[in-house]
Amino acid sequence: MATQTAYSDWQLRLVSGFSETVSAFSFCGSLFILVCYARYSELRKYSFTLIACLSATDLLNQIFDFMSPSPSDIDGIVNGGPLTGRCWAQALGNGILELSSVLWTGCIAYTLNRVIFFRDKIQAVEKTLPKLLAIVFGVPIILVLLPFLQGPQVYGPAGGHAPWCWIRPEFPQWVFICFYVPLWITMIYNAFVHLRTVRQLKGIRSQGGDAATTARFQLIMQRLKFYPFILLIVWGPASVNRILEAVTEGRVSLFPLYFLQRVFSSSQGLLNACAYGLSRGIREAVEKDLRSFWLWCGGKCGAGASGGRGGSPAVSSLALAASGGSSTSKQQNLLDGALGGAVDTTQVSVAGGSIFPAAGGDGSNSTRAMATVEEDDEDNIENVPLPQRPLGSI
Repeated sequence: MATQTAYSDWQLRLVSGFSETVSAFSFCGSLFILVCYARYSELRKYSFTLIACLSATDLLNQIFDFMSPSPSDIDGIVNGGPLTGRCWAQALGNGILELSSVLWTGCIAYTLNRVIFFRDKIQAVEKTLPKLLAIVFGVPIILVLLPFLQGPQVYGPAGGHAPWCWIRPEFPQWVFICFYVPLWITMIYNAFVHLRTVRQLKGIRSQGGDAATTARFQLIMQRLKFYPFILLIVWGPASVNRILEAVTEGRVSLFPLYFLQRVFSSSQGLLNACAYGLSRGIREAVEKDLRSFWLWCGGKCGAGASGGRGGSPAVSSLALAASGGSSTSKQQNLLDGALGGAVDTTQVSVAGGSIFPAAGGDGSNSTRAMATVEEDDEDNIENVPLPQRPLGSI
């Protein structure tokens, strides 16, 4: 396969600028999830543990993204010089961690599949974490070492004079074996689990499932629906570009496609943070911290020196919660404790700063139930009744 034609200096600078900016946002997004995992012990259920593992992998991956050799080093390697330490580190580090990040999404889908469809207890599924770790990191390590069977010359600048290192374009077979084939298999599996869960939810609805069951599956779908699409967004342009290069033996190199490949492939940590990190539980926990900080800051600054501002923090927190507006499970628990079980609080919703009985109406049962079902209520997922009639296979 012929070496790709080098892009101009301004094109490479443009790609590097956008790619490094997106990588920085991805780094911050992954770090945000890890901080939340460390900060909020009540959210450390098994699903969030897998998300934290994914974010830690993304975080390390972004570090290797920042280790790109200088353009002068790349030029020296292309012109026959030896690989620098930074080039070796980036080629091997990204080769392992990018695939590990992809495989973590498959592990999340696998876990949900076992709990929902095979009815495994979450305690039993948690015991598979060491095996998942071995697969997620063991498979990429083996695949990174395989090209050495042909020789170390397989690794180097990943696209002519492009300022990053991985597998050289002269060895397209290793590009597909070491990354794209496992990527595509994972994408297909995630899509399969997604479609299967959608079909299951439709079956529950068609058989008149109760509102809580439907709500729980809808919340599961909120976590699951992003898996196939994130991988498609991140690696779709790269897949098309690699296939085009392989078919044309490197004679065709489209800069817009290369630009999308580099920028989107740096966005996985950011997109994962948006999809998995902005769940209802995390939003509630962060909002609680922000409210506490605001109250503390107001007291320190003397903002509460007069009138009712001098009230207790608990009362102030309740007032802020009431004015915040949205219906949350924590507010539901507050109602349960305050009313002492005298009122069926599952029929009460909190919205717009007021407490009022939830009105009936078409489609409102599922909406009310979603306010009382925890997004990560894993202990009850395996108890969700499945449809009685066979739903067929996908």
